[in-house]
Amino acid sequence: MNETPRARRVRDALCAGTVVIGLGAAHPAGVAATTPAPHIDATRATTARSTTTTTSMRSIHSDDRLLQLLARIRGAEIAANESDLAACAADAAEIPADARAFATERIALARNAVARRTAARSGAELARAEDELAAARLELLRMGAVGRDAETQRALALELRLEAAEDLLLRRLAADSSDAALALGVASASERTAVESMLARARSMLPAEALQAVLAAKPDAIATDPATFRAAMLGGVLALAESDLERDAAADLAPGDAMAPKIANRAEERRAEAARLLEIASRTELPLPRAIADLLTLARARVARRGGSERERLLAEAVRAADPAVALVAAIEQTPPGARSPDIVARTEGALAVIAACAVARRDAVAVLSGERLASGASASDAMLASLLERTASDASKSGDEGETLAAVAAACALRFDAPMRRLAEQPSTTPLYAALSVLRADADGVRVELVEDGARNLRALTDQAARDPKIATWFAIPYASALVRLDPANAARASELLLALAERSTPSERTRAALAIALDERRARAARSPEDEARLVEALAVATRAFARDPARNGWILESVDLAMFPRFGERDLARAGQLLASVARDDEAHALRTIELAEIREPSARDLAELRERATTLERALASESGALRARNGAVRAALAQRAGDATEASALAARAIDADPASQAAERAVATWATSLVADRSDRAPTDSGVHGTSFAVPERLGDVVARSGATRAALLAAAEALADRIDRMCDAGVATSSDAATRERLRGDGARLAALASPLVGAADGPRAESLRALGLLLANDATARSAARAAVTARPDDRGAAWVLGEALLRSDDAKERAEGFAVLRDLAPIGDAARDRFWWRAQAAMLETLAAEIARGDARRAADLAARANRLESIDPALGGLEIKRRIDAARSSARSAQGAAGNAGSTPKGRSDGGTSTNAR
Repeated sequence: MNETPRARRVRDALCAGTVVIGLGAAHPAGVAATTPAPHIDATRATTARSTTTTTSMRSIHSDDRLLQLLARIRGAEIAANESDLAACAADAAEIPADARAFATERIALARNAVARRTAARSGAELARAEDELAAARLELLRMGAVGRDAETQRALALELRLEAAEDLLLRRLAADSSDAALALGVASASERTAVESMLARARSMLPAEALQAVLAAKPDAIATDPATFRAAMLGGVLALAESDLERDAAADLAPGDAMAPKIANRAEERRAEAARLLEIASRTELPLPRAIADLLTLARARVARRGGSERERLLAEAVRAADPAVALVAAIEQTPPGARSPDIVARTEGALAVIAACAVARRDAVAVLSGERLASGASASDAMLASLLERTASDASKSGDEGETLAAVAAACALRFDAPMRRLAEQPSTTPLYAALSVLRADADGVRVELVEDGARNLRALTDQAARDPKIATWFAIPYASALVRLDPANAARASELLLALAERSTPSERTRAALAIALDERRARAARSPEDEARLVEALAVATRAFARDPARNGWILESVDLAMFPRFGERDLARAGQLLASVARDDEAHALRTIELAEIREPSARDLAELRERATTLERALASESGALRARNGAVRAALAQRAGDATEASALAARAIDADPASQAAERAVATWATSLVADRSDRAPTDSGVHGTSFAVPERLGDVVARSGATRAALLAAAEALADRIDRMCDAGVATSSDAATRERLRGDGARLAALASPLVGAADGPRAESLRALGLLLANDATARSAARAAVTARPDDRGAAWVLGEALLRSDDAKERAEGFAVLRDLAPIGDAARDRFWWRAQAAMLETLAAEIARGDARRAADLAARANRLESIDPALGGLEIKRRIDAARSSARSAQGAAGNAGSTPKGRSDGGTSTNAR
């Protein structure tokens, strides 16, 4: 949505600390919400609030042509009349050179003032211009003092000071409605800071001695002298504004603060000063412009005694003022606390409407907190604020920027909520709208909601209610949801519910679309945690497709819903729903085609359909050559699954490995891991692995496998299950012998299966399933004849000291070492694993017995014939324990070892000698 001029001005004004909704032509701070003017009408605006006479200089020094010319320049500046300024420039050429230079500078300043005021596009910009023009005007004082007599210097100084003070106190305050906001006690913090600085400058231009002179002026001077009137009028406005600032400072203090009485006393002193000076100004007999007369009337009413007839009379006059800011202040001063006065907002627009609504709210807040019992409680304030927002929404809906404009107006109100108003928000009578505005904060960084953990319970309940109210949620739900998460990350689910409700109930806009995006991201982040969280994501996607039916992302949301139906992390697949959703996608592209193939694969296609699907997936692979890794990974995963269904385990393994490496962060990679793992178990290729023992020629280990396993518990479970299944198959073959089998094919098959087992178990080492994975990996490395088998076996025994399978692997691995000490250690490990008198005789017991006898047979073959008797005796004892010798394969191994021992015994007998002692490099065989 394109930003409207009004919304842009609101945003710019917010960033500057001042809220201006629109600009009208009749008043610098007036607004026309429906027809914002691109420029301020400087002629009407500046004339409306300036004392128009500067003839005082003639009475002071009538024979001085410079002073007369300055009077004309001031009049031309006020009227923004370029032709008059040109005439002044022509006349300046005829006066003496020293005066001519000063006049030329004054004309340049006047032209600059007209240009700046005419070009200003916002109240904040005009206010800045007035600040800078006042400073430039006083710079002329130094230039004007050069070569002048004392009388002329005094006249110049008086005029320039009065002009600067007049521009600051009348033009500057009116430019951004600071005068109305300050008078009603709802100036924002930034406005109060700016006004405080400006008033200090104005006070330096109207020093105490000058104002004392006004107080001591003779009655005829008070009645007829313009300079006296101007000083009295400006001095009264200044003192009244200073009193208002002191009042607001006191209101911000916590109840019982020791500084409050001092500040209140200063406020009363300034108000008394204002009353004296304004009374003097009111005695003038000079003809006053309507705007100045209205200002004077309102100021006098504000310093008059409350409840007095004079105050009521003056307010009645001020309410009829042409200046909407003057009329607004008078109307609110007239209205008692708690009274319903929605017409006050109706009579104002833009910035003044915001000030009006907030002023009524503040008036009622102060009354309630001071102990007054209002008939309507906070509802009168709420009615004013609601009226403002409803009218704003109505106007903005015509231009399509309702959300942005409402947010700007709400932020403008939040800027003007002060301490008393926020304290009222904690009262039982508070409404959701008032509560929402009380926690809203606006500054140069944007809009936010400020919540505290131990805040008032009823306030939190009301803000929750406000965030669900369609009229309030438009501007409140997003910052409120953010505040909830900042307060406690556990509030994320609650925050996303609010944002989804906003998106579903509101007219689609940039704001509601942003809210939806935040909610979807939160739901996606939590979807893998529980079935409930996954169901919430499904719900959120359904809301998105309903509420934003024309959004470019709609197809993506539907396809995401299809994925959740086909590949849920929790619960059962809903293939019927997946098919329905897929049929509702508007276009048929690669993403759609891919999901069609995936859905068909899950539904277990027939052999004919399977061949067609594999062909379609292969064609799609070529089309995806330039696409992102995510789509290629998904297509690779489904191709691997199709290959597995077709019984091609080798291709399935290779395709799955490539899919894993293409996008290891995707859910497709997790599916590919499961396919890869089960393919390794199904692959019975006799091709041997490489010398490393892990990267075999009949399968590829994905380089990024560890990345997937590290983040996915489901993947770890799939790998472990496949490893367990492969280990069971290996177990059934192990009795045939690890290295002694005469069947070369058996040895190669065991070696290949061992490499696969090591590849499955290796990524799990160090994970939650690490101890079991250590044992499986050690077995795989042993069978694959990998050089690291011994260290892996030691780690497995350390991880699982009671694992008899791990102990057997360690013993076997050590027996295969070239180091005699390690072979002796291996024999001891197996001896401890299989004591001859042990009543529990599992497969590891029998394997250990066979391995020990084979070790003895190997020593006999190396020349230690004395071991033959030990071997035969041990074999005979095992046969007496179990004539079957633990099963066919173990019996074959034991019989083979005993036969070799007998042959060695016969050869030794024929030789007539028997070596004594142990052979060099032999193994201790003290069997128990």
